[in-house]
Amino acid sequence: MTDEAALRLEVDDIFRFSDGTTIFVGRLNGVAKLITQTVARLWIDDQPGPYIRIDGERMPSSATPHLRSVSTRENVEKLDVRAHRYTLVWEKETTPPAHA
Repeated sequence: MTDEAALRLEVDDIFRFSDGTTIFVGRLNGVAKLITQTVARLWIDDQPGPYIRIDGERMPSSATPHLRSVSTRENVEKLDVRAHRYTLVWEKETTPPAHA
């Protein structure tokens, strides 16, 4: 993975909903108070994958503050966290701003 990445979400789980929404849940490495609509690259087993439009961050849970979640409506079927390691990476030019 590139060292130039400013923000990474190490994906622990993926949820798919019937309306086409996919939620990525994981640990965030980097600084972002709130992730807004942006583009991130999906890395699969340390190999660069497709760019994905992120719709934004889902409501963070106070019960698990170390976990963050973002959603997309992009077609990202056939992702299996038991078989592969996924990381969402925001490169410097696509890093979401830190909002107050």
